[in-house]
Amino acid sequence: MRGKYDHATAVAFKNMMRIIGIVAIIAAVVGAAVGGIGGLTIGGFLGIVVGFSIQQVAGQAVAGIFLLAARPFKVGDHVNILGEDGIVEDITSLFTLLEASPFRVGRV
Repeated sequence: MRGKYDHATAVAFKNMMRIIGIVAIIAAVVGAAVGGIGGLTIGGFLGIVVGFSIQQVAGQAVAGIFLLAARPFKVGDHVNILGEDGIVEDITSLFTLLEASPFRVGRV
């Protein structure tokens, strides 16, 4: 991944694949331990519980990955987001870190 994407994008994809893999392994172990239709039922229930519990974080992570892929701005750019001026310090899958701008644009 690092050959095609920058470090932040590669780390974001790696973390998402790790989360998906862990959930799949847990569902497989529980399904194998119980076996048959009971395993399918417990695996499905576990998937629903995990899905609801990580819904907000997963949504933000997916939005962050799209942001990293689309690259509307990069580290070092001066941006104005919702009226807040700043310089982009870091872009990750869950947040974008801004350094407060030394000057404000707009009304005083």
